[in-house]
Amino acid sequence: MSLDIGCAGEIRINEHEDYEKWAIDILVKFRDSEKLQLLTAHRQSGGVCHLAFSICFLLDTLLHPFSRFSSYSMTRIF
Repeated sequence: MSLDIGCAGEIRINEHEDYEKWAIDILVKFRDSEKLQLLTAHRQSGGVCHLAFSICFLLDTLLHPFSRFSSYSMTRIF
């Protein structure tokens, strides 16, 4: 079974005469119909934001077991 999700990526090294201006460019596309584009804070899959929220949620429940996010603490309040 083959899984084709239509995503692609490429890493390019931008060389410059001044070594301090060298850069690594990460190009991505999330659909077959798109062209490769530079990955930026504004150009991302959305999964990054979801993952960051999930990590914060898990850390909160681990560090604060009676926080508002915890289902256990909600049953104790109500």
